[in-house]
Amino acid sequence: MAKNQMIIMFLSLCSFLLICGCTDKAVEEQKDISKLVSYEKSDYYSPWQEDTFTLIQLKGITATIDGNDGAVVEGNQIFIYTTGTYVFEGALDDGQIIVDTKDSGNVRLVFNGATIHSSTTSPIYIKQADKTIITLEENTINTLTDASEYVYENVTDQPTATIYSKDDLTINGPGTLTIKSHFNDAINCNDDLKITGGTIDITAPDDGIIGGDLLAIKDAIINLTVGGDGLKSTNHEVQSKGLIVLESGTFTINAGGDGIQSEKIVAIRGGKYTITTGGGGQERIETSEEISTWTNFNDRELMEYLLHHIEVSDEVKQLEGVETYDKALAILQANPEMLQQISIPMPSDSSSFSDKQMNGSMLPQFSTASPNPVKQPLPQEEMNSPILQNNRVPSNKSTKGIKAGTSISIMGGTFNINSLDDAIHGKDIFISDGIIHISTEDDAIHADDTVTLEGGNVNIAKSYEGIEGKKIIIRDGTYHVFAEDDGVNIQGENSQTNQSNNDERLLLIEGGYLYVNADGDGLDSNGSIRMTGGTVIVYGPTNNNNGPLDYDHTFLMEGGILIAAGSDGKAQGVSNNSSQNTIMMTFLKEQQANTSLYITDSKENEIIAVKPEKEFQSIVISTPDLKLNQTYTLHYGGILSGESIDGLYQNANYQNGEFSAEFTITSPMTFLHENNVIKENHKVNLFFHNEPMRAPL
Repeated sequence: MAKNQMIIMFLSLCSFLLICGCTDKAVEEQKDISKLVSYEKSDYYSPWQEDTFTLIQLKGITATIDGNDGAVVEGNQIFIYTTGTYVFEGALDDGQIIVDTKDSGNVRLVFNGATIHSSTTSPIYIKQADKTIITLEENTINTLTDASEYVYENVTDQPTATIYSKDDLTINGPGTLTIKSHFNDAINCNDDLKITGGTIDITAPDDGIIGGDLLAIKDAIINLTVGGDGLKSTNHEVQSKGLIVLESGTFTINAGGDGIQSEKIVAIRGGKYTITTGGGGQERIETSEEISTWTNFNDRELMEYLLHHIEVSDEVKQLEGVETYDKALAILQANPEMLQQISIPMPSDSSSFSDKQMNGSMLPQFSTASPNPVKQPLPQEEMNSPILQNNRVPSNKSTKGIKAGTSISIMGGTFNINSLDDAIHGKDIFISDGIIHISTEDDAIHADDTVTLEGGNVNIAKSYEGIEGKKIIIRDGTYHVFAEDDGVNIQGENSQTNQSNNDERLLLIEGGYLYVNADGDGLDSNGSIRMTGGTVIVYGPTNNNNGPLDYDHTFLMEGGILIAAGSDGKAQGVSNNSSQNTIMMTFLKEQQANTSLYITDSKENEIIAVKPEKEFQSIVISTPDLKLNQTYTLHYGGILSGESIDGLYQNANYQNGEFSAEFTITSPMTFLHENNVIKENHKVNLFFHNEPMRAPL
């Protein structure tokens, strides 16, 4: 069922965030990268040796200048006052470079094997310049480190990052830049930041690379280990700003916060991305029966544990809207009948619950004074990591893989995302190409408005919910989804006053290949579903609190191949006004995983051959080959062989079948049942063990 329905079954933990999405026109514009970012010739590396330049030799606590008078050394500070090219070599043990130009034009800082450290502030402070260009010379390693605490003469407009720029900044060149930040961010540019080359290695207690108005990267190698966000754009005030545009390169991001985060748009055309956020969703909380007391566990985490381990009936409604453990406990203690429903013994002294095995899971002891689990200590290297201070990421910290305030467009690239929070999260999400691997403790792809999938190969190996949005459109591409709850979910309104808005919520499948393996609902729409093409395979759930298909209004089946196998407690077929025929077979008992089902027409031609990969008691099958007023035979229990993908066979061989059922399709939705209970007066002939039984007309 939908996440909000699951919460109603036990506790109302939170409300969905309802924010209007950006228009389809805005998403279309992102497909053309040139409308988001443009590069000048100066943004790319060019040889500087033949140009006029100023050589600045860094010598311990001071420096020498060989060239024009545009640069001045004052103590351990180097001031750049005029535009031009400045080449830095050597080591500055404790000092700072300040760019504060009085004329117009570009300032180019060439790092030709430079090491700069400051014990009091930012080593690179760009206070004023039309544009500053940092060039990393080939075959050089350049290092910047800052202070753990900055000393300010005044608090107005002071640097807060190892490289801090108030104006446009470009980093180019084939060399290497290592930034070891101790105070805050590594690179922070208030305006446009473009990176067109080089290898940049960063460690920082907070954010890695920030472009306030724009962060654009291509042809670079970026390695980030940060306590905050990895790549970031922060301008939320101007509609056309707050953008991240990534065209190519290799990115390894290990972030305590979000991996890539933009206030407006994230547009990705290519590149290779390895993104880990919040420790990668590695659960540090012990939940085994060995734990006898709970400490340092907040209410939200406790409720999440209960939701995953306790099944309750629809009668438990008094808990709706309860936000904390203590309030829920008070209601439970006042209503012992509820405790019986969820198999929790009533504590005699109201001090704790004893351990109790429920549905194969162990519920640890509870304490009303301290309902928290004991945490495992982290390895020492993680204790010292800027990512996980105080043993874990704060529970209120956003730890998403890729996040945007308005929209995300992925038009290519290779992604490996391991996130504690949602892997890909925005108002609107558009994917047209790329190879994406996701493992997350939360949703894999979550849009507050619309998800549009037009291509690529997405493998969601682990998620709470797989793909979620108010509207989801699948046109092309290949998607494999494993979910602890719903595989694909069309969100619904939380309030009955907004129920009419659910009429506009739609899962539209026009093409592509979608595989769902879910413990909750397979396809769940708090509105409607329409399928006109493509292939959809759903396995699960196996529990009767959910169904392979779950929709509020209609499911119009108009084309494509649909297989949906799972439990029968809340199983649904498709709408009877569909234009393509569908059958739903329900068995008297649960069938084992990999039980063969084989449908043939009256001439014994193969219609469908499938071996569901999970246990099932009902199965929905729709294919263009099922024709009205035609007779078919459903065989099951035998052996299927041949080529198959995800349990769906092509040109299969079927042998040694145990059972068969013959049926005639007289309506777009035909229900079959092993005990000969036929719904909606469909005329069906069933044969089991070759013993004919005729359904009542």
